[in-house]
Amino acid sequence: MRRRIARVVFNLGVDKEFDYYISRGKVDVGFRVWVEFNHKRRVGLVTKVTSTSSVRNLKPILEAIDNFPTISKEHLKFAKLLKKNYPYSLGELLFMMIPPPLRRKKRIPSTDSLSSAFPHRGRKEKNICFIRGKNFLERVKLYRKKIEEKLKEGSVILCLPTFEYVEKVKELLSNFFSKELIILHSYQRSKEFLSSWVKLKRGNKLILGMRATLFYYPLNLSCIILEEEASPYYFHPEKPYYHLFDIAYLLSKFKNIDFILGGDYPTLNTFKMIKEGKISLKGRERKLKHVEVVRAKTFNYYKHKTIVNPLLKELLRKHLEEKKRILILYSRKGFASFIKCLKCGYIYMCPKCFTPLRYSLREKRGECLWCSYKENLGSLCKICNSGYITTSGVGIERLAYYLRQSFPEVEFSYSEEINHPVNLATYSILDSSSLIGKDIDVAFLLGSDYFLSRIDFETTLRLYIYLKRLAGLVKEKVYVLSENLEHYLWELVNKPLEAFYTKEVHLRKEARLPPYQHLARITVRGKNRNRLLEKANQLYNLLKNSSLEVFGPVQEFPFRLRGKFYYSIIAKSKSKLTLGKKVKEVVEVFPKGSYKIAVVLR
Repeated sequence: MRRRIARVVFNLGVDKEFDYYISRGKVDVGFRVWVEFNHKRRVGLVTKVTSTSSVRNLKPILEAIDNFPTISKEHLKFAKLLKKNYPYSLGELLFMMIPPPLRRKKRIPSTDSLSSAFPHRGRKEKNICFIRGKNFLERVKLYRKKIEEKLKEGSVILCLPTFEYVEKVKELLSNFFSKELIILHSYQRSKEFLSSWVKLKRGNKLILGMRATLFYYPLNLSCIILEEEASPYYFHPEKPYYHLFDIAYLLSKFKNIDFILGGDYPTLNTFKMIKEGKISLKGRERKLKHVEVVRAKTFNYYKHKTIVNPLLKELLRKHLEEKKRILILYSRKGFASFIKCLKCGYIYMCPKCFTPLRYSLREKRGECLWCSYKENLGSLCKICNSGYITTSGVGIERLAYYLRQSFPEVEFSYSEEINHPVNLATYSILDSSSLIGKDIDVAFLLGSDYFLSRIDFETTLRLYIYLKRLAGLVKEKVYVLSENLEHYLWELVNKPLEAFYTKEVHLRKEARLPPYQHLARITVRGKNRNRLLEKANQLYNLLKNSSLEVFGPVQEFPFRLRGKFYYSIIAKSKSKLTLGKKVKEVVEVFPKGSYKIAVVLR
């Protein structure tokens, strides 16, 4: 009698299946098994059961953790599809599809058997559309009608960018779908998350969640809804790197189901797909309030007296006299960008990241923007022991401080609660649900020149979307104070969406940037700076020989982060599949040693 052999993968960056013989009990595809690997015991997932192996002296499977499969054959097939599009191992992708508690040796109670999961029923037609022309609350009403329709066929996943959005939508929809509603996101405790994951596999459910929720999709999934499609929170900033739109689009095609996108404005990639007829566009663009761009020397980072310039003061005074509620947005957090000793010139730096500490007036200490390092500041310089410590640079806390000096009778609020006559916030508030339903008359956007100066080709589109969201929230007007009125954004900010997007698409096409060509950023990190540069050059040469257009190596910013140095190489190709395949081939043969590699595809 032939031995039964299981092919097993692990939650590791090793793109290989390992053979183990099944000594006893029931083991099949999708089972979690407890095995010995590299002198340690680990949880593995069975991807295939066979009777042959090229390996001698196979180790046995110590035990099957459950008596039923944790993942289905369909999920295994979808993971293999993702593997073709992303340079990650099959094990890494499969373990993203099971809850974190089950990535360890935790049993699912027998009463929670998953064998009753519904099989997928194929459909002949699918609909992929982008809904525009509605605000958030109106879009949720449209989603509700679609959800009622699709729940008759199967389950629906509604993905939202942040936890605040999840709570808001839960409040709006719980009365209509009390029995079908399931919440599934990373903020839940392990036991609650596992319970929700088991429930979504039984019957037709409405699943509310965030970025990772889509990986836990049930087999009877009939529709995917992606709200605020242009939100930066849909990009996963840690390995494995991915954008949720790409995963959702692949899954909708894989299962042949409806895919609905919603938001104030689409990403450039979605706009291109709309123009190509791959995504239909529903609704008309909303009529928004006027954005007035004013030439003004907004800030001087060293002469504090000019931080709040006369024009800003006059506009604020005018609207305050009219009893208007005002929102002021600024791009930098904290009080100041640098903490410096005027006598010896020492700048307080993060010992892990080698970047200047930002001063927080609230906490009265220096904080690193890139890691969790915090440093309490004494009254004397720790180098020369003098008392000439000062701060420079402008953050939103310093802006609030000088506004209070100019308007001592006015209460300025710097918080998420927009309930005061004048409210200050950073741009990131526009990526949250904090402003939905708030009563704002006039808004000021400051620091736009600094925002546009960032070394990122997405910044202009990001600022355009921010301004459009702001114009849809206020009752009267949005003011932008800028020194650079020659920027093409200001010519198009009050024109229809197509005018700006057509210009941006044209510039991207000329520069051969996404969505017309695809980029891969391969980052290598290590503790030894000189040796790391040698490794980065080796990687560059390997990529250069693979017929890709390659640039680098260049220092990342920050160059040193949490005690390690970073170099990046950029590779470019017209085909995303070709780019992913070539990069994966190079990364697999590259001798890493103590050096780590991360890959981001755009």
